[in-house]
Amino acid sequence: MFATLMCCCFALQAGGVTPVPPATPAVEARTGDGRFVARIARAEGQEKVPESLARYRLNVFEQLADSRESLRWSVLYPFEGEAARFVLAPGGRAFAEARERCSDGRTVLSVQTAGGRTQWTGAELEITREMRGGDNRDEWLDPARETRVAWTDGPFGPFLELSLPLRDGSDRRIDVLAGRWMGDGRTATVEPAVQGGLPERVAVPYVHSVQVPRVVRAGRPIQISIQGRHATPNWRLLGFELEREDGVLHLTPRSEAPDGVQAQVLSNFQVGAILRDVPVGRYVLRVEGWSPGGRPFVLDVVPEHLCARLETRGGFAGVEQVVELYDVGLLRRRWRPDQPAEFVELAAERQALLEGLRAALPSEGRSATTKGAADLFLHTLGYWSGEEWITVQVDDLAATEAERAFLEGLRAD
Repeated sequence: MFATLMCCCFALQAGGVTPVPPATPAVEARTGDGRFVARIARAEGQEKVPESLARYRLNVFEQLADSRESLRWSVLYPFEGEAARFVLAPGGRAFAEARERCSDGRTVLSVQTAGGRTQWTGAELEITREMRGGDNRDEWLDPARETRVAWTDGPFGPFLELSLPLRDGSDRRIDVLAGRWMGDGRTATVEPAVQGGLPERVAVPYVHSVQVPRVVRAGRPIQISIQGRHATPNWRLLGFELEREDGVLHLTPRSEAPDGVQAQVLSNFQVGAILRDVPVGRYVLRVEGWSPGGRPFVLDVVPEHLCARLETRGGFAGVEQVVELYDVGLLRRRWRPDQPAEFVELAAERQALLEGLRAALPSEGRSATTKGAADLFLHTLGYWSGEEWITVQVDDLAATEAERAFLEGLRAD
């Protein structure tokens, strides 16, 4: 959804908004659906304060059906009156200011939410002179393309993306709710990690026990417990190495040999490894040193804010629908596999209703189908119950009253 830009006491130009001299400038930006509006104006009691000393406040309102406005959130805002593009995110969740002129050491982008403010300089966004069109150019935003903000899929699940068009045809993508630039090089890591180069006498210890959670949230630490033994006493665990490729996580423990001659006696150890920033997906975890006869470890990493996921198949028309509920007031729906995902922002009332229905679901998984029945929908429902991911698989007739109420709540338009 595109955000529109309006301005009081400002002149709209192709490159953005250019201030004119009036004593009390104000900015107004609306969401694409017109439901929310953000205004920057002098704070109360600042009307007669000199321009250079005046304080400003950002107010975000929801437009009600009876033409009234309801204040959603309000913060003091460091407004400086520079030429900029102002964008209000869907639901009034975040307000962005992208200044037209770029330099390495000055703020070029700021994102404000009710909970805080994040800002970046040109250097932090890695905006080079070539991207700006040459040595003597400081405009970095493409005047022919709009600044967009909308929900989209990312490596850790859906996120509210601010897309900033650069003059060289590229974009800078910002997660406005997390205050994170999506090009910041975030990759999967392990702790404790092997530091520096490997010493001359190093080995992979024997691993005889690994405990791995079955389902985890993306972006959150993944705790792995490992028990093993060294071939001789006094070996020291240096740490772990982690590689990710083609749906496989390769975790390698490394140990350093002690100085001198040691008795050939097995020495047990127990250690915890923490994986961070593993993207959404299903992975096979391979721990080096683990017996090849041991079972494979399958790890499902689900989107960071996912609460529940419903997959519905079958019926006369061969339905294949997926609906996901997120704790940020969002539904993600895909009615057919060949169609793009649809993002639906939920009113607070509906979000609360669905959370109440989810709380009434059983805390243990189950599977039940109706024998001899045909053309029924088969529902596979997954949801968090505390810190455990529960899976329920039922058809229309086998669903309990609580399950049916939640299924209908998720699938309702």
